[in-house]
This record gives sequence, structure tokens and C-alpha cells, in this order.
Amino acid sequence: MAAANLTAADLDGISYAGIKIGVGHTSQEAPDEQYIDYNISSDQNGFHTEIFFNWHFLNEIALDVGLSVINRGEFRWFVEGVGNFFGTINLYPIDAGVKIKPLASQLSDNYQPWIAGGGSLIVGRGVIEGGSILNPYVYIDRDSESATTLGWWLGAGFDSFVSTTIGLTGSVKYHKMDFGEAIGGYLDHSGYQIAFGIAYILRTNNE
Repeated sequence: MAAANLTAADLDGISYAGIKIGVGHTSQEAPDEQYIDYNISSDQNGFHTEIFFNWHFLNEIALDVGLSVINRGEFRWFVEGVGNFFGTINLYPIDAGVKIKPLASQLSDNYQPWIAGGGSLIVGRGVIEGGSILNPYVYIDRDSESATTLGWWLGAGFDSFVSTTIGLTGSVKYHKMDFGEAIGGYLDHSGYQIAFGIAYILRTNNE
């Protein structure tokens, strides 16, 4: 790869891919109405991992594609006469959208704030990892449920190119993820994610 001057505030043609790791917070606290009698509860905080790709087709605008794994944590519910059950919820959004760097022509590429948004295809999966802790004769091994929905996302953050091949990034993202059928007793899994990561520059505007 030829050396590139990444301090010239010229992003047109640059593409990069990377990974971000952070935490997520789910906004929804109440389970779906049909599960209220089961006394369902769930953690609202969990880990967030995202693999992303950006391609700048203009100096200020880039295509933003990402694949995330959002862990909502453990969910628990009480079934009368049986006991307490527990499991985990994971969400897998596939995002595509546009990232806008409004200050690209004023700032160097060493630090570029951005805003972004787009649509998502989201797969949700709940896995029951154990059975009743009150009744030792009741046990469910790896029972699972899944659903798919369409959603949207909005985000803001920064990119910083620290060399001709390596970049750093940070983001705050809101995902709207509302399913038609419950995952772990919940329909709405919308929430925020905060993440930081590293990117590798695949193509420069000098190539």
C-alpha cells in the first residue's frame, strides 16, 4: 500500500474495516402482556460487539455497514407451581446506512466527528440454559426461540486516523428493535450502545 497523507482532510475514496467493543443498555423494562403473569424480568445491561466497514464515496459521506452482537444478559421468569427458569437473550443487527462527517473540509483526518443513521435487519434469539431451581425434577436443556424483524438506528461518534493504516473510533448508537413475537418474554429490545474500537485502512485516496 502506498503511503497516504491522512492529514489532508481528503477522505474521498478511503475505505476501512474494524471492530468495536462496548456496553449496551436496553430501554424496555416491561415484558409482553401475555407474559406478565409469569413474573418475567431481564437484565438491561450487557456487552456489545460490532464488526464494521466504511467506504467514503464523498469527502464528507461514507457508506456504513455493520454486524453486531448485543447481549441483553440473563432473563428470568417464575411459573406458578413449577419454579424459576432462566436463560439469555442475544440480538444480531445487520446495519446499513450513511455516515456524515460535516467538518471534513475544516478538520484534519486525525480527528473527525460524525453522525450516522440507517436501517437494520435484526435476528433475536433467547436460549433457556437451565431449568427450575425450586424443583430438581424439572429441567429444560438448551430450549431456544428466535425471531426476525426490521428496525432502524441512529449514531454519533468520531474517527481518528493515527497512521496511514490504523484508525481509532468511538460511537454511541441507538437501535430500534421491536419484534412481532416475544424473545425471552419481551417484544421491544430497543436500546443504546457505547463502543470503542480500531480500524484497518483498506484503501487510500492515493492508490
